[in-house]
Amino acid sequence: MNKLESSFSFKNIFKREIKLASYIIACSTIIVISLSYAIFLQVNKNSNDQVVSSGDLSFTYQDNNGNEITSSTGSITSTTHSECFEPMTKEEALSMASTCAYKFSVTNSGTLEAAYKISLGANDDNQLTSNLYVILKKQNENGILEEVGQERLVSSLTDGELTSVEGFSPNSIDVYSVQLYVGSNCPDSDIGKKISYKIIGSGLVYELPVEPSKPELATGMIPIYYDGTTMKVADTREEWYNYKNHEWANAVLVDVSDSTIKDKYFNNDMSLRDEIKNQVVNMNEVEQMYVWIPRYRYQLWNAENGESDPQAINIVFEDKNEPKSNGTQNGDWLTHPAFTFGSEELNGIWVGKFENSGDTSNITIKPNMVPIQSWNISTMFNASRAVESSNLLGLNSNEVDTHMMKDTEWGAVAYLYSSIYGTYNADKSCIARGCEVWINNVSSN
Repeated sequence: MNKLESSFSFKNIFKREIKLASYIIACSTIIVISLSYAIFLQVNKNSNDQVVSSGDLSFTYQDNNGNEITSSTGSITSTTHSECFEPMTKEEALSMASTCAYKFSVTNSGTLEAAYKISLGANDDNQLTSNLYVILKKQNENGILEEVGQERLVSSLTDGELTSVEGFSPNSIDVYSVQLYVGSNCPDSDIGKKISYKIIGSGLVYELPVEPSKPELATGMIPIYYDGTTMKVADTREEWYNYKNHEWANAVLVDVSDSTIKDKYFNNDMSLRDEIKNQVVNMNEVEQMYVWIPRYRYQLWNAENGESDPQAINIVFEDKNEPKSNGTQNGDWLTHPAFTFGSEELNGIWVGKFENSGDTSNITIKPNMVPIQSWNISTMFNASRAVESSNLLGLNSNEVDTHMMKDTEWGAVAYLYSSIYGTYNADKSCIARGCEVWINNVSSN
């Protein structure tokens, strides 16, 4: 991932903040005000319903004595450390760091890689927006605090960001100190103004990427890939699909009733011949083409049957042995019902790549063919069921179940198509050719 703001399918977000200082600027006279303190901690569930707690990614704040701050006691205030609130140069501020800086640590005690960002935010009661400087230091491998970047005016920070870190490994600890000080050129107009800022730690725990389930090739199925110009037999020991790159797994069935075609692709036991791998597939030999739809869950976005604009559907691949997601409300996750066949959980389904064509004795599934238009449901049902036992195609009826596509199965294809694995890029923009469905144009004339 290139930056913290990049698009994640799923996030675990944590924020913990502490008001850094709340005091009155006194360019010539110290006016005392007590420090107010606040912590905000938000814990969300990730797509696996795993609660990621502060024990996985935590921000711990300490006073200048190294004690964790749990109340205003021990905090740096104008009452206890008035010298910290006088106008000063950077050199003077650095010399007082042991007294006037807050120390804090970021800990990843979980098992997932993380990223985090440290920011400075103004509280609602802050009155000063200029002549205020911040120094951030990070502890190196020798235990020495070194300045991160340059001294900066708080007003020059972008969205208050002080630093960001990616690739924060499990069992890692980063230690920082942060110090605010008023510049030595304090104008009279700043006298009596109140400063109230907070350190904000926000983190992202990277969910381990879930790969789509491997295509389950039944007897007679030939894995294929497209090399940019031709269709070839895939070697499944190599990469032959990549859903992240919108390249779905495909397979074909050929006419095995023709011994020449059968012997070209298969051994006597119907295993794929090794020498045919990476060789061109002749479309004239192909009877049916299929695409693999891996098992997934998706995030509900219109469970209340309201209005919805076109959008990328959030999808996460999963394995059939994982607990099913059973969400019912918007924002919940639901394992797509197409992957439950009766009482059996499936890792995926093979779906005809094009509309059915041909006749009742041999349904074909190929591009640029006139689709079947006048069959009744009974005829289509029986012809679809007969595919699994057809001597023409070489399938084993004990391994497969061929049938008319159900609404849920059509929906599984449509949802995957309308995701970042289909017509959308990772940033949810449309792919180069657009987000519209491609129409397989063919004339019946």
